[in-house]
Formats: sequence, C-alpha cells, structure tokens
Amino acid sequence: MVNNTLKLHRTHYSISEAAKILGCDEQDVIYIADEKDIQLSLRMCGRWSFSKHKVRDVDSFIQNINSLKKDKDGFSYISEFSLIKINEVKKDKKLVLASTKGYFQMPPKVKSDFVFYEGQFPEYPSLLSPTGTTYSEMVKYIQIDWKNDDGFGYEGDAYLEREDVKKLHLILNGDVSNDKYKSLSIAQQERHATKRNEILSVALYLYKEDMAYRKENAAALADLIFSRAEEFWPDKKEPPLSHPIISKLISSIFKKPSFTKN
Repeated sequence: MVNNTLKLHRTHYSISEAAKILGCDEQDVIYIADEKDIQLSLRMCGRWSFSKHKVRDVDSFIQNINSLKKDKDGFSYISEFSLIKINEVKKDKKLVLASTKGYFQMPPKVKSDFVFYEGQFPEYPSLLSPTGTTYSEMVKYIQIDWKNDDGFGYEGDAYLEREDVKKLHLILNGDVSNDKYKSLSIAQQERHATKRNEILSVALYLYKEDMAYRKENAAALADLIFSRAEEFWPDKKEPPLSHPIISKLISSIFKKPSFTKN
C-alpha cells in the first residue's frame, strides 16, 4: 500500500530536489507541473538581483513599501514569499530601483519557454510576479533590471511550493494511475510538437514568399511571423511560442542535418 503522507519542512523545493523526493526524473516534474497548471517560481538572492518599478506616485509607492513587514536585512515583504528593498529613487522619471529577494512566479509565457526547453531558458526572463499571499497591491509584478543585474543573483533552477510538491506526490502515487501518468508526458510532448510544427509551417510559407529570409535573418523572419500572426492564428492573434524560441527554431532548420545510427 502506498503511503501518501509526505513530511516537508521548507516552503519551497527546487525541481531537482522535488524529483529526488518523489523518486522520478526532473522532466517528469516539469511535465506534470505544466499539465496540472502548478506554479513554478524563480529564486532571487537579494544581493545581486535587481528590479525596476515604473510608478505613478513615487511617494505613495515608497510609503507603501516602507510600511510592510521587513526581514533582518531590511527587505520588505510584498507578498508571502517575495521581498524587495528600495535602493534608488528617480523622481523625475517616476522610477524606483530595488533589490529583489525570495521567490517570484513565472508568468505563463516564461513558464511555457521553460517547459518547452525542458528546464532551460532561451534567455533570462524580464517579468516575474510575487508569490504566495499578496501584501502590497502596488507591486503586481517586478521587471528585472538587467542593466545592473548580470545574472549572479538569479538561480537557474525552478522552484515549487511545499504544497505543490505534496500534490505531485499524490498524483504520482495515488490520484493518477501509472498509465494515465505516462500519458501526461506523451500528451505534453505532442502538444509542444504541434506548436513547433505550426511555427515551421508558417515559416516555410513566408520563406517561399521571400527567399531573402535565410539563416542570418532568422530574427527578421520571427518578426514577420509576429507581425502577421493574426493571419495564421486568428483566435489568439499571436504565435504559440515566444520570439526567442521562434528565432532559434528557425535558425535550426537552416543548419546542415547530421544523422547517426544508434
């Protein structure tokens, strides 16, 4: 009989830690988290990670952040698991620069890229959202300040909340049969294959229209796909993948293929 109880003591666990706890592959955690719409977050260290906030009323924003509960390092809790600390204020530009600390949720597009690349990012994400219970209505998201943040304060691994690790444990061991669990990964792969095929079909169609879009112009062809997206995706009016992924996908189809026998 399977024991579905799982004692976890930390608020968050990385995907690699969750996979070890659950006794499965990291890719399995990613697939099921995506299938079950489970939140994935990134962790910011606070020392080398920065954000910038364009605000309507600088004084009100500062007053709000300073009124929040703080940790021992002076960071304000904008939510249950997300913190910021104001470093610089540019009143003339209505801009507040801050350090970021804790866990921040991936928006849908960022999560889609992360899942598509099976735990990797084609580029660093720019927008993230606070996680857990919200404490400040003035900070709906943070914009990473890459001008000052060189990536040292950003951890590449994704994190899950404790309750979500427990949810995955139930899915793997109780609520979902092995056959259904296997079908999740297969369905996930098929869904991503469909997105890739859609992009490639459109790219080939546009390439036939203008043969000038060769390998060195992959980004230009990606721009064209976005500008004419409504023709090919009339419902959503945008491609199913992000611009960086589409650019890389287009570049790959112009490379010389090489096949080896297993």
